[in-house]
Amino acid sequence: MVMEDFPRQAITLTQTDGSQVGKTTSDAISKIPIQFAFLVDPAAPSCSEGVYLPTFLLPTPEHGAQFNIPVNQALKINITSVATQSEITGLLYSGPYNVVKSSLGSGSFSLTWRPSASEDGQSHPICFIVQASDLC
Repeated sequence: MVMEDFPRQAITLTQTDGSQVGKTTSDAISKIPIQFAFLVDPAAPSCSEGVYLPTFLLPTPEHGAQFNIPVNQALKINITSVATQSEITGLLYSGPYNVVKSSLGSGSFSLTWRPSASEDGQSHPICFIVQASDLC
């Protein structure tokens, strides 16, 4: 696979020796080969939540929960998960750039966010999922 970079409009590139090269929107500025590998785990013997696949426990907020947080006050989301036949290995999340993740041990995590004045009155989704690895 090759990743290519194209200009949004026609441009002129000047080389270090003073020569110039014109590039249109259909001319690649650069091309970089990309390589990656996938590691596919075997299928879990059971898809029941809480066995091999983690399940969330209280105090984890329900899916779709909404919180109204005043500017400069912290929102702390406590997350607890369990899987009896797997090891909880991490928490992946997306949200505002200044969310801070903490690992509290044994399938427990927290996400803390303090909205700024520029974020006031806006909706800021925070999404998360727990990762687990087979115990074998």
